Amino acid sequence: MKATDLAKALSEIDDAYLAELDTSEKELITMKNRKRISRILIAAAVICLLTVTAFAAEQVRVHSFTNRGQEYQESYEALEQAIEKVGFKLNLPEEFSSGFRFKDVRTGEVVGDDGNGNQVLTFMDLRVNYENSQGQQVGFYAIPNLGDAVTEDERIPIASKAIGEITLNYYVDHYIFVPEGYKLSEEEQEWAQQPGNYISFGADAVEEKAFASLTWITPDSKFSFTEMGTSIAPDVLFAMAEEIIQ
Repeated sequence: MKATDLAKALSEIDDAYLAELDTSEKELITMKNRKRISRILIAAAVICLLTVTAFAAEQVRVHSFTNRGQEYQESYEALEQAIEKVGFKLNLPEEFSSGFRFKDVRTGEVVGDDGNGNQVLTFMDLRVNYENSQGQQVGFYAIPNLGDAVTEDERIPIASKAIGEITLNYYVDHYIFVPEGYKLSEEEQEWAQQPGNYISFGADAVEEKAFASLTWITPDSKFSFTEMGTSIAPDVLFAMAEEIIQ
């Protein structure tokens, strides 16, 4: 698999979001599944205001997420309408002080199931992509605060910053991409059990990559910036988040 194809396949995914999937044991993410999820999870339709189904979190655990529709817009004017319909309280700029400028917006309804075909959770999500003059891209992602519907994030942030009562956490997740049929060593299996480490099948050769994200949570929502790598300085992402929060 070419690096450009890999970037395209992964650019639609919020790694921090995938890390929240609550399973009985940490699953290995396949490249084929990742491509499918990228189309299903991120590119979605504007349907209605944010809704979360009620269920007993201590009895039902969310196993996987899929999407019921999709809509993609490249107009900044469409962003305000998308935010209003999805129901998040946001004021996203057309261009950040860092030079990252609006590129496109994707919205949709996400459905969570318990692994037995039972729908236990629905909510609306929002993805906005920004790009600077150097071609660097960063994705902004918003989902509701799912509370006990998903497990608590066990990753350890590399850096944190407080803005009022909100704490921003910067993470770097590590991936090993391997070919189909690749035999994992015991060391690799143990490595994949650590928070923030993932093994993905479907690549042409073994390859290691790191992806950065900056997340923060409010009583109603969870927000994040994600990057296809670690080339953007954490301070840049912190500053962009601060522009949104204030």
